[in-house]
Amino acid sequence: MYEEFIPNIEEKSNGRLIIDYYPAGQIAGAKELPDAVTTGRADMIYTYDGYYTASVTMASIQSVPFLMAHPTDVLSFFVRLIDDGVLAEVVGKSWEGAYNVVWLGGMINSPFHIVAKGKFIKRPEDMKGMMMRSPVPMWADFAQRWGAGTEWMTAPDLYLGLQRGTVDMAIMAAGSTVSYKYYELGLHRTWGLPTMASHCSLTINKDKFNSLSADLQQILSDETPKFFRYIVVEVDAPAVAACRTIWEDPKWNNFSYDATPEDVAAWNEAALPVIADWCEDVPGLKEAIEVIESYK
Repeated sequence: MYEEFIPNIEEKSNGRLIIDYYPAGQIAGAKELPDAVTTGRADMIYTYDGYYTASVTMASIQSVPFLMAHPTDVLSFFVRLIDDGVLAEVVGKSWEGAYNVVWLGGMINSPFHIVAKGKFIKRPEDMKGMMMRSPVPMWADFAQRWGAGTEWMTAPDLYLGLQRGTVDMAIMAAGSTVSYKYYELGLHRTWGLPTMASHCSLTINKDKFNSLSADLQQILSDETPKFFRYIVVEVDAPAVAACRTIWEDPKWNNFSYDATPEDVAAWNEAALPVIADWCEDVPGLKEAIEVIESYK
């Protein structure tokens, strides 16, 4: 992504905006990134919202079980949320309320799927006794209510976690199957469950943003959502399609199951008590869910 985004910003600004890119972990660990950009140790960060639901409360919106559209439609669904400014209103304001940042934009990476070692997870009760990697607290709560243990770990750590048996089940972004080579592990994957979506945000330190001239601020504000929209449509959609092709290559010895409408209905029903409890605990979440639901 950065190979295209950074040159585009530098070109639009006639070289007045120069962005130095640092790979993940070089400036700060995943959970420390908001503090790094708030204090100015980093000028900008691009990170997964789900890590910060305790502070960026509306980041919880992406992890509401089965809120998002069906996985085959989720990317086009998010394009609409970007175009109509819904993500800026819901997620962006939550970031800006929690940290000293300006939210420049956000995007969906890919829908999530369920994978497991040794068996398919077709219904909620199939999670019982499993140890699940969950990247977000709401899904951890959901899994625990159905008898699973949970372990938090980042996407890069998950490969070894599955390989070594630290976890034997995970919800993971479809695109991560390719980028982190999970397809090498011989797993059982359940397709067609709209589990959740992976949403990331690009933020800039507020003082740094305010120090820029008005035209440079406008370039960042205009070009970031345009670029994220391009990534969703032109990059992520083909990647999600390629994911299944790679996963089902016989040489990797993976297994696939397509969820039935009855499976989806069972997961939706099981999620309702979790969602109701979280709406009571997280101010504004119920209203945000209603906004998202109105777009279906």
